[in-house]
Amino acid sequence: MAAFPDSVTVYRLRPLTRFLRLRVAQGEETVEFIPSDTLFAALVAVAAEQWGQRAAAALGEAFGGSEPPFLLTGAFPALPHLRFFPRPAAWSPGPGKALKRLRWVSEGLLARLARGEPVKDEDLFPSEGGEEPERTLAKIAPVRLLRAERSQLPRPMQRGDLAAWRLWDAAFQRPAVVVSRGGGRTFLYDIAMARYGPQVSWWAAFAWGARAEETAWPSGPSWRGLIESALRALGDRGIGGMRSRGGGAFQLELDSTPLALSVASAPYVVTLSRYHPREDELEAGALSDPKAAYRLVTVGGWAAIPGRPDQPRRPIGMVEAGAVLRADGRFPLGTLVDARLNPKDLERFPHPLWRYGLAFPIPWAGLPPASDRLSEGQAGKPESDPEEASDGPVSVADHHPE
Repeated sequence: MAAFPDSVTVYRLRPLTRFLRLRVAQGEETVEFIPSDTLFAALVAVAAEQWGQRAAAALGEAFGGSEPPFLLTGAFPALPHLRFFPRPAAWSPGPGKALKRLRWVSEGLLARLARGEPVKDEDLFPSEGGEEPERTLAKIAPVRLLRAERSQLPRPMQRGDLAAWRLWDAAFQRPAVVVSRGGGRTFLYDIAMARYGPQVSWWAAFAWGARAEETAWPSGPSWRGLIESALRALGDRGIGGMRSRGGGAFQLELDSTPLALSVASAPYVVTLSRYHPREDELEAGALSDPKAAYRLVTVGGWAAIPGRPDQPRRPIGMVEAGAVLRADGRFPLGTLVDARLNPKDLERFPHPLWRYGLAFPIPWAGLPPASDRLSEGQAGKPESDPEEASDGPVSVADHHPE
């Protein structure tokens, strides 16, 4: 197998508006990040708008071989000098913590955990065992970082100002008005979305394989050129619901700080993207291994098909980013899934609706005692909203070894 990747590029997605609408759990909650499968689906849609269906077909076919042209993460929250990563499902600061609110860790903390180095409460900021102001801060902070990284925070956050630590509101209610078709009556209602603080952006990493500079199809752009052009177009178009009102728009920039983590397979990995296992991976214990820890999501939603009405996607089970998987050195891990309700109905579904499920693997040696790996799950029935297009709702459940 050829070495992968040849290079890793980190992009900053700087929001042009402070609102993002991606729904989960029956539409009653929103998320503050862009999942990898949602990002991939949006890139396929804008690539098809730019180059036609040959672009969508090429992206689908590219991931059927032994080495894909690239892998991608989700688009996760960031501050000017800090990037946040999904909290590994196999790690918690200690037993009995409210893990539902602690969703993100810093790059330095994740690197230390991935190497298997011990992390104590006094190494963390904010710490739940420190002075009273810091303990209070830890109760509302959605992130943990190493105390050594504290100087990289904006000054109000370094001082521990509670208001500055409210980086986003994932349950923000924004009023909207609809006008009835008959009689012109108006109705006021609220739309749930995420609202961000002014210093918050997103980041996403692309790991490029040896084929990155090859043309995606004869006389077409390179894979890297295709993706970067699609990312810029997606920034103008917006992602998620509320696109027609400016929601989810962003400016694309290169992040000059390289990723401080290796991208490679190993006996165990933590994935920075959602993952849909192949049958042989399940048989090899990717999820059933005693050391595996993960959060399951069921992703539905709608797909935008050029020239046709939006069509519903088949709900697909996925493993959420941050999962610890048994990989045994296999690469790539995961697969694309065709989410068409009826592949034979070519009138409504003229081409596959790909759900991206390849892992973005980071070698993982951090396996704390199972008693520390506690979980708080929730369940919900997937619903669909045509306005969401490729950005579907999810239901969730957790798995941690006993």
